[in-house]
Amino acid sequence: MKKEPLFSVVIPAYNCAQFIQQTLRSVYEQTERDFEIIVVNDGSSDNLLEVLAQEDDSRLRIINQKNGGVSRARNKGIQEARGKYISFLDSDDAWLPCHLEKARVFFEKYPEYFWYATKPIKVDAIEESDLQMNVPDKCDYYVSNWFLEFAVLPLCSQAVLNSEKAKKYLHFPEDVKMFEDNVAWSYFAINAGNIGTIEYSTSLYRQWNCSASQIYRNQRMISDISYGSEALLIQQKILKEEKCSLEARLYFRKRSLCNWLAHINRLNIGQWRQVIRERQYVTGKCISQLLYLYAWGGHVATKLLTKLILKHTDRIQRKLDQMLFLVKRKLN
Repeated sequence: MKKEPLFSVVIPAYNCAQFIQQTLRSVYEQTERDFEIIVVNDGSSDNLLEVLAQEDDSRLRIINQKNGGVSRARNKGIQEARGKYISFLDSDDAWLPCHLEKARVFFEKYPEYFWYATKPIKVDAIEESDLQMNVPDKCDYYVSNWFLEFAVLPLCSQAVLNSEKAKKYLHFPEDVKMFEDNVAWSYFAINAGNIGTIEYSTSLYRQWNCSASQIYRNQRMISDISYGSEALLIQQKILKEEKCSLEARLYFRKRSLCNWLAHINRLNIGQWRQVIRERQYVTGKCISQLLYLYAWGGHVATKLLTKLILKHTDRIQRKLDQMLFLVKRKLN
C-alpha cells in the first residue's frame, strides 16, 4: 500500500502555460521532499496540458475539469488531497526552497494548531535567482489569534493547513469572484482561530496586470459600490453561527466599515466641485448652482460619514486590543 504523503500541494491552473513550469520547479526543489502535487486544470484553452505532459515527476497528479473558476478548482484539490497537510500554490506564484520545511517544523513544534502562513514577497516577475533565496535555518515561530491580532491575512500561495480540518471547515465559495479566499479563511478561523507564522517570507507572489483577478479588480474598483460586497455578505452569514466568537463579530464589523470607507473615499466629491466650476459657462448658471449645491452637500455628508466610521472602527479596535491584552495576560 502506497504511503500517504506529508504534504498535498494544490495548484489550481487556468491558461497558465507560460508560468506553470517555473511554479512546479519551485515545488520540486523544496528541501522537504515528502509531498504530492495536485494540478487541477480548470478547463484551460491554452497549451497547458502539452506543457504538463513534459513533466515526469511521479508525485505529480493532473486533474481535468470543466471551467468553473479558481474556487471550484481549489475545492476539488482539497477533496483529492491525500497528505496530512494541504498547501496551496497558485499557478503563477512560486516558493523559496524552505517553504514546506518551515511549515513542517511549525506543525511539529505546535501540533495543537491547524494552520500556518507566511507573508508574501510581492514581485512583478519571478527570476531564477529569486527561487534560490533562502532564510536562516533557525527562525522564530509565532502563534496569534487571527481575529484579535489581524495576524497574517494569507494569500492562497502562503497557506498550509491540517488536511483533516481543511476537509471539514475549508470551502472556497464558488460564486464569489473577489476575496473568496478571505471568506474561506474567515470560516476556517472561527473553527481554528490560532494561526502560525515565521518572521521571514518564503513565497513569491507575482503581481501582473493581465491576471483575471487584477482585471476584475481594475474594472470594478473605480465605480462599483458592490465591489467586495459578495464576500462581506457571506461573512455576514457566518456571524449568525453560534460558534462565532465575539472577537470574530467585531473583526467582521470592522472590515465592513473599512469597506464602506474605501467606497466613500473613491467618490472624490471635491473633484466634482472643480469640474462644475469649469463647466459653468456651458452648463448654465442655474443648473451649475444646483449641481454645486448637490456636490457641497455630498462633501459635507462625506466628511461626517468618514468621521463617524473612523470613530466606530477605533472603538472596535480598542475592544479588540483589550481582549488581546487579556488573552496574553492569561498565557503569561
